[in-house]
Amino acid sequence: MKGKYSQNREARMAERQAHHAKMQSLLLADTFDEAQATALAKEMVERQTEHRVKMLERKHQMLSVLTPEQKAEFVKLQNERMQECG
Repeated sequence: MKGKYSQNREARMAERQAHHAKMQSLLLADTFDEAQATALAKEMVERQTEHRVKMLERKHQMLSVLTPEQKAEFVKLQNERMQECG
C-alpha cells in the first residue's frame, strides 16, 4: 500500500512538473497561442473534474456505513453549519 502511494505521488509530481512547464512555455512565448491556451485550460478543467469525482466517491464511501438515523443527523449538522456560515 505504501509503495503504491509513493508511486502515485511520484506520478502526480511528474504531472505537475509537466503542466508547469507547459504553462511557462505558453506564458513566456513571444506570441500568445490561443489554441495551446485553450487546450491547457481544458486539461485543467478535466483534471479538476476527476479530482472532484474522486472526492465525492470517497465521501460517499464514508457515509455509506452510516445508519439512516446517523445520515439524518449528518444532514442536520450540515444544515446547521451552513446556517452559521451565512
